[in-house]
Amino acid sequence: MALLSQPIQALLQSVKSRHAETPQEFDFDVVIVGSGYGGSVAACRLSALRKANEESLKVCVLERGREYQPGEFPEDITRLWPHVQVDSAVGAIGRRDALFDVRGNHGVSVLVGCALGGTSQINANVVLRPDRNVFEKTVSEPTGVARPVWPTALRNVSTLKPYFEKVEEMLEAQPFPSDPSEPLPKLRALERLSFFLRQADDQPVTFERPPIAVQFKDGDNRSGVAQKKCSNCGNCCTGCNGRAKNTLTMNYLAVAHRQGAELYTQALVTRIAEDPKVRGAWLIYLEPNQPRGPSEGIFVRAANVILAAGVLGTNEILLRSTRPSEKSDIAPLSLSGRLGRRFSCNGDSVNAGYDHIDFVHASQLNSSARVGPCITGMIKVRPNNGQIADDLGAAFNLFFRPFRMVKIQINPFFNIRQLQNVFNAVVRAIVDEVQHELVIAHPKLAETPQAGAGIHQIVE
Repeated sequence: MALLSQPIQALLQSVKSRHAETPQEFDFDVVIVGSGYGGSVAACRLSALRKANEESLKVCVLERGREYQPGEFPEDITRLWPHVQVDSAVGAIGRRDALFDVRGNHGVSVLVGCALGGTSQINANVVLRPDRNVFEKTVSEPTGVARPVWPTALRNVSTLKPYFEKVEEMLEAQPFPSDPSEPLPKLRALERLSFFLRQADDQPVTFERPPIAVQFKDGDNRSGVAQKKCSNCGNCCTGCNGRAKNTLTMNYLAVAHRQGAELYTQALVTRIAEDPKVRGAWLIYLEPNQPRGPSEGIFVRAANVILAAGVLGTNEILLRSTRPSEKSDIAPLSLSGRLGRRFSCNGDSVNAGYDHIDFVHASQLNSSARVGPCITGMIKVRPNNGQIADDLGAAFNLFFRPFRMVKIQINPFFNIRQLQNVFNAVVRAIVDEVQHELVIAHPKLAETPQAGAGIHQIVE
């Protein structure tokens, strides 16, 4: 698969030479910061538009991570750590462009995908429309008045319906297909669990197969990109090496690139500012997302800027942009004092059940196991409260319970190969009987002093 992006150095070289010749010219019509779901959709749609003179819009996408190709994602624990970065109050470790970006804080910890395609590279594939009551949520003001959380334009779900349909079509979301001759053990166990919950609860409990962004046949997808049938390995959340996961590089970004959008990786945007010299222009300051890069002296000029760097990334950039710059001719942005507040997140928890009637094969440590995509089933418990339980099977979900007896014969001439066999046999005996469920609740939006804690490490 050909690369969609270029490294940031290519952009910096072209911008420097262009600024030297025409210092007040626009570099792009639109600069999009971030290549996740928001940024990729914007890039795809805007790159298809034309200006009044029939020229295509010049669109640029800036992504702080690098582009991963199928086959480059880590598949075992020994290869995982170079792809992890951790940022917390005590410091930061790992490469700044590592795939798994962990933000550890006192109140909330967040895992963010850092790569072309954003978190689509490491999520669990589920493409689920939000329930109507999500858009009806309110928050109480200090005066006691209940104020709607969402803007009026978004509270009418029927207005959003055609856009939900477009996304589902582009991502080719579909439920895991039924195969009576070879059912998934973990899916069967989750359905059995829903039956017991239905018996114990006086409120509705439903079992469903949610739509997931996974291919189940070989061939070109609707965006013209060649993909492979899912191998049921369960490695969705560590990156799909089999070309079966419908990540954004397989659809929206591929189409945007084909339409002429320029995609640049390892590009860390530090701040944005209004251009004091060119009316209606924005300056986007950036640097290579590497341990040693230049400061904010490098910029691109655009008529429009779309910040789609995720909840944390967008707030980081905006907060930095409200602070005085080292360059005296750049005025800080004047933005709302509410910026960086009212964060909300899912109340996720991972639960494990064991001693099932049958093996659930939650891991591919057993080479004969058919794990399936990470999530294939869903239980809705008390739908009015938004509580959902999903099956969760993946290569690294090793939740140990007390060792059970495993019959292993060891040669007197013990070697490292046999030690590995012993370890694998013990772990296999454990995970083959363990069913993991991801339980998701949607709490009310809360106002706390630590609401912006996830961005303290960068803006201070």
